[in-house]
Amino acid sequence: MSKRNVAVIGLGNMGTALARALLAADLRVTVWNRSEAKSRVLEAEGAWCAVSPASAVEESEIVVVCVADHVLVYELLDGADLQGRTVVMLTAGSADESRRLADHLRDRGAQFVEGQIGTYPDAVGTPHSRIFYAGSEQAMCDARAATEALGGAAPLGSDIGSVSGLAAAIRTYYVATSVTTVLAMEVARRHGVPLATAFAEIDLLHPIVQEGVRESLTDAGPTESSSERLTLERLADGVADLVALTRQCGLDPSMLAEAERVLELAVSRGHGSAAVGTASLVLDATGGPTPGTGV
Repeated sequence: MSKRNVAVIGLGNMGTALARALLAADLRVTVWNRSEAKSRVLEAEGAWCAVSPASAVEESEIVVVCVADHVLVYELLDGADLQGRTVVMLTAGSADESRRLADHLRDRGAQFVEGQIGTYPDAVGTPHSRIFYAGSEQAMCDARAATEALGGAAPLGSDIGSVSGLAAAIRTYYVATSVTTVLAMEVARRHGVPLATAFAEIDLLHPIVQEGVRESLTDAGPTESSSERLTLERLADGVADLVALTRQCGLDPSMLAEAERVLELAVSRGHGSAAVGTASLVLDATGGPTPGTGV
């Protein structure tokens, strides 16, 4: 029988959005939050309001936890009967924290699904939602009613740590992109280019750059590139030019200078023709022996 009784523990902005998406999917939803007022709002929308985390768990087959950190999870679930239940952890943490918590909850008889949310609260439950999950085949099956209701489910397999790894990669991309966009806008401003014009042109080029990176990720060999535009040598030359340009504009180039150093080292070690997508070569260039030399 499909598991359709779901508890949501933690009703911040995201937890509230999760509960509403589950209610919209016609699941029986039990909620608990330290601040009872937030629970009462959802009670008026059809949720059952529990008096404690343990009572919320008792009423449910799937337990969704969305609180500040893993330390709080141990506290809130202490004393709850988890035997036979499936815990969907939507509380951000490191891979090691997630693995330890998974072992702890399994020892208490629960199935465990690790998840991280890559979307805004108002997108939860819509086609625009992105939530990443990892867990055993059985755990993922048992949690399906909840994960499908939350939208954008992206299962990553059984390795619990893969979820935080992907989330970290995505955050790195967006933060780095945002920072470099700010730098690009300032370079444009100092050259008298209207910011709207600069941003519009960058926006047009972005899909082309992404396609080039996508091509490089499919390269079969570590020292061959299917894209002449995106070899490490070409990227190193481009970064060196940008460092010089940034200095000329009176800006601090230190953010780019480290990338310049790593790329130059990769090229000097014989990886200049490698595709940009061969990221391990770039990172390995910061240490370890030169390939084939042992030096």
